[in-house]
Amino acid sequence: MLSIRKNQMTIAQYDKICLVTNTMVVLEVHGKTVKIQGEDLQVSALEKEEVALKGLFQSITFHE
Repeated sequence: MLSIRKNQMTIAQYDKICLVTNTMVVLEVHGKTVKIQGEDLQVSALEKEEVALKGLFQSITFHE
């Protein structure tokens, strides 16, 4: 599950974090790749089943 509020995003039930930079975050969720692009991206909270991001989100893409 993914929820967005202004400059904050929460992704629940992710499998792993593949990449984190200040312009891109790539996660694996249920065997699919989720790519989040933006500016000043940061991981603001990290738990076993949930990750919270903050920054200026520009695009979210899902790949098989």
